[in-house]
Amino acid sequence: DDIGRVVVKSLIDEGVDLSSVIIENKRTPYAIVFIRSGFDKRIVVPLSDDMCLSISSPLEINWSIVDEARLIYIGEVFIEVASALSSYARSKDKIVVYRPSTPFLNMGFEKLKSILENTDIFITNRYGWSLICKSSSKHLGYDDFIDIGVKYLIITKGGEGVDVAMQDGVKTFPSIKANIVDTSYAGDVFSAGLIKAILSGSGIDEAVHYAIKASTLAISRTGGRSKIPLLEELV
Repeated sequence: DDIGRVVVKSLIDEGVDLSSVIIENKRTPYAIVFIRSGFDKRIVVPLSDDMCLSISSPLEINWSIVDEARLIYIGEVFIEVASALSSYARSKDKIVVYRPSTPFLNMGFEKLKSILENTDIFITNRYGWSLICKSSSKHLGYDDFIDIGVKYLIITKGGEGVDVAMQDGVKTFPSIKANIVDTSYAGDVFSAGLIKAILSGSGIDEAVHYAIKASTLAISRTGGRSKIPLLEELV
């Protein structure tokens, strides 16, 4: 559809490899954001039966792309797909970053355990953390994630900074003061910045600082892709 064509063209213009993208005769999901102020907003996602949401089977994964990659990011995909992908990626010594959306966090810790056991970096925000805690059968702490194999549990907390739990304890990284215009998709930009820094050779501390800077720039702007900072803005 028209939205899909715009997305594909934008990715091509940025030099993204689209060889593993599956094109289906379905509608591309989109969101409409209504903003009164930076934190006062409503996001509407129109849904219909002909929406293309996620690959539905591990058979659809291009495993050769996984073999070539250094890092695998797993976002809004079905649990069966995420579990197979994380397990395979871990067996190939890839860095696995997992950032599930609300429907999956609502399934609870136990349902996601097969993925978390093969996750290096788990990212969520304060609201997402509250969801997975409420949906789990036991009282959750940061250590529950570290104990099953997650190397870094990252929780973004808006103006209160970012918590990073690891084997040695918990570090809190301060936020950067910003002129907040629109907080939509700040988590997406944070995750992208973190991954960019890691792939460039940064350690976790430096990568988190870089991600905070990227997301701070993003929330000072409106728009979708236009919110994403350019590399030269992050130097």
